[in-house]
Order: sequence, then structure tokens, then C-alpha cells
Amino acid sequence: MGGWRFSLVTSGALSLLGGVLIFLKVPKDELRSDFVVKAEDLRRILSNRWLVLLSLELFGFGSGTFLLSSFMVYYLEQSLHLSPSFAGIIGSLTPLCAIVASPLCGMLYSKTKNMRLLLFSLGVMLACGLALDAMGTVPFAVASSILGGFGSGSFTVGYLAARDSMAASAEYESLAVSWVNTIQMLAGFFSPIMFSIMVLSFGYGFSWFTGGVYTLVLISAILYPAHSKR
Repeated sequence: MGGWRFSLVTSGALSLLGGVLIFLKVPKDELRSDFVVKAEDLRRILSNRWLVLLSLELFGFGSGTFLLSSFMVYYLEQSLHLSPSFAGIIGSLTPLCAIVASPLCGMLYSKTKNMRLLLFSLGVMLACGLALDAMGTVPFAVASSILGGFGSGSFTVGYLAARDSMAASAEYESLAVSWVNTIQMLAGFFSPIMFSIMVLSFGYGFSWFTGGVYTLVLISAILYPAHSKR
């Protein structure tokens, strides 16, 4: 119990430190005195087809990554009978790989001319990672965590694409990103509930495979024709 308390306090302290550093170190935006929020601009952002597709894409990524981050360690302990420490190490591979993948995907976004293909490829990587867990062995679980982590780099690509969509003007960039992020975060509510119900009804193997297929279907939305800058 003491270990859990220490981990929670440490996580809270790091989050607080991060917030303070952002407040102190991130430069302020230059504000235009003549800028006025217009209802027509807001309507164009919220109804922009490209932003809707990006939202569905990131909803798919959010669904897959939430499943891995929420259930992997418990699955390894309860189903594959690993020790909590070993299960935690395997589960930590996902956020560790995501840290590495985020800047790499940012660089790829800057260099690629086919952003749709980049997003779809990362989505396939994540979907395959989820499906690998259906095999029910430790090596496949390790591969799943690694693939899921690198697939999480898609969030960087998706948010950059939303920012660059220029739905109305530069002043609305943050709103475009927030709109996409809001839809994506809904995955954190629905996906764990549905996955838990499937596990209770059909077991982990079927549930992991279904989660992979579900993720693949959602991320395929990016292939739908819609205007984008790339």
C-alpha cells in the first residue's frame, strides 16, 4: 500500500512541476487587438469534414491505447500469471515507446507528403499490437506493448494535422486541436467499459482481437476523401 501511495504522490508532484514549468517557460502568444471571434468561423471549424475525420482517427487511436494502458498489466497478472513487477515492466514499454515515437512522428510529419498514409500506417501498427495479445503468450504481449507505444505517435501527427488544417485562421488553431482532442478523449470512457463487458462474456483472447479490429475500422476513416493540406 505504501508503494501505491508513493507512486501517486510522485505522479502528482511531477504533474504539478510540469504545470509550473509550462507557465514559467512557455512564451506567451502575441494577441491581435483587432481579432474578434465570429460565429461563422466557429461553425466552419465544428463542421469541417477533415477535422471530423481526424477526430474519428484519433478516437480509434485513443480506444486502442486506452485498452493497452488500462488492461495490459492486469491481463498479464491474472491471465498469464506474471508477477506484478514483471507485468509492470512489460506494461511500461507502451508509454516508454510512445515517448520515443512522438518526436520521431513529428519529424516524419514534417517530411512526408502523404500524411494520410502515415496516420493509417501507425493505426495498422496499433491494431496489430492489440490483436497480438489474443495469442496469449508473454512474447506476443511484449511485442504488443512495443507496437502500441510506437503507434501512439499518431497523436502527435493528428494534432499537428488539426493545427495545420487552417479551418478559419491562425487564431483558431488551438480550437481546432481542442475539438479533435475532445472527441478523442471520449474513447477513454467507452472503450474500457465495452472491453470489460467482452472479457467477462468471451474472455481476453476474443476481446483483444476484437479491440484490434475495432481500432482498425476507426482509423480507416482517414482514407475517406476529404480536403486536407496533404
